[in-house]
Amino acid sequence: MKTDNQNSPGLEPMYCSVSAAEDASGHGRTTMYRWATEGRIRMVKSGGRTLIEVASLRRYLDSLPEFRPAMGASTKAGRLAA
Repeated sequence: MKTDNQNSPGLEPMYCSVSAAEDASGHGRTTMYRWATEGRIRMVKSGGRTLIEVASLRRYLDSLPEFRPAMGASTKAGRLAA
């Protein structure tokens, strides 16, 4: 994840840009702002920049349910091979 403290190696970033959060999570800008509005992640303003609290993004993503395919469900690859 590209963070705003690249000059401090080994230091865990506290905040990152919305762009970096998009790259790290695989979700888009609109989703980031919606999550912030819903209180799922924390955003702050620093000057003219909007930053996302990395810990809040991690907490939210870690709280999502794990994907578990149903037993006996066919996969797209399996259907194509048949």
